[in-house]
Amino acid sequence: MNTYKYSAYYKNGLTFEELSKEEQEHNIGLFYTDVVSYFEDGDEIISMDDNGVVSIQTTLDEKECDDLVAKIAIGLDLLPMKH
Repeated sequence: MNTYKYSAYYKNGLTFEELSKEEQEHNIGLFYTDVVSYFEDGDEIISMDDNGVVSIQTTLDEKECDDLVAKIAIGLDLLPMKH
């Protein structure tokens, strides 16, 4: 299995909806939950470290995983960051 690591962040001024500081923090918190929900039916192992970095152990190739995580982040008006 491959392991890929991601976090999500908010950047004001993009085409996303403008979020308050509280909404930004809420959506960043939802990022992990949404990743877990998305992959719950697969064989992936999802974890999060103390810094909020989400690790995904998967058989998916890197680009496919990157694309799926980007969709999740963008759905929360966030941007993904690969670690």
